[in-house]
Amino acid sequence: MPVPRLLDLDLLRTFVSVVHNGSFTAASKALHRTQSATSMQIQRLEEQLGCTLLYRQREGASPTADGAWLLPLAQQLLALNDDIFAERKLARVAGLVRIGAAEHYATAVLPALLAQFCQEYPEVQFDLRIGIPAAMRPRLGVDFDLIVGMGPKGVAANSGVPGTTVLAHSDTVWACSPDHETWRQRPVPLALHQEGSGVRAWAIAALDGAGISWREACCCGSLVALETSVRAGLGVGVFVAQSISNRLRILGPKDGFPLLPQAEVWIAKADGAAPHATRLLHDFLVTAIRARSGAAQTS
Repeated sequence: MPVPRLLDLDLLRTFVSVVHNGSFTAASKALHRTQSATSMQIQRLEEQLGCTLLYRQREGASPTADGAWLLPLAQQLLALNDDIFAERKLARVAGLVRIGAAEHYATAVLPALLAQFCQEYPEVQFDLRIGIPAAMRPRLGVDFDLIVGMGPKGVAANSGVPGTTVLAHSDTVWACSPDHETWRQRPVPLALHQEGSGVRAWAIAALDGAGISWREACCCGSLVALETSVRAGLGVGVFVAQSISNRLRILGPKDGFPLLPQAEVWIAKADGAAPHATRLLHDFLVTAIRARSGAAQTS
């Protein structure tokens, strides 16, 4: 009877990571290995299978015909392996999950949810970083395992990023200080987020589209700084409704301000065979944030 040949799942995981990250360098960073170790593992897998799996190019790596054939099978084997350990609880859930998030969710929503998740999985660690979703998305799978962001309605479906899920929708509103009439000034003084922020772009586009003149009164690097500037009367700000303080006055068409796009909250998970802790946290956040959003909309 011939001796059965066995594939090394670690080699398959390295292969899947190289394909989904597009290069040996990015895959090595995601796997926390040296590039030479990653290259050697791919070479060993190719020797086991007797074929070339990847085209090695200066700008990156892409699968050959044999590599394209192997990819879905490798993903199935890895998923089955992870499911066995998860279902039978043969492996403890541990590890580091790197999360990028828009500021409102990083400060007002995620900390409480992560603490709740840790009650069940205390050995999971988090690296939570605030950023602009559009700038973080290209680094998904390299610097981030999960990204929670906001954009205009429909952005998740048209993102081109696999594994993007809509969590909630929220109104976007103009707001000013109730103690100042800055909003009456023309050009309108604006207190804005930094360049790259979606709500900043929406505010400018809405005023330009309505033919309302404006000027940038101040640029704020955080939500706290933005609210403080607006409360002080420096300018009119734009906020996601879920993050606005009751110490501000909301402005609308009756005050001469145009309607703003509705914000869509989404979560994106790195493509490929994600670690078990990442997949568990992703599913937990989808359920928890959707439930939170539903309760807020019906209250």
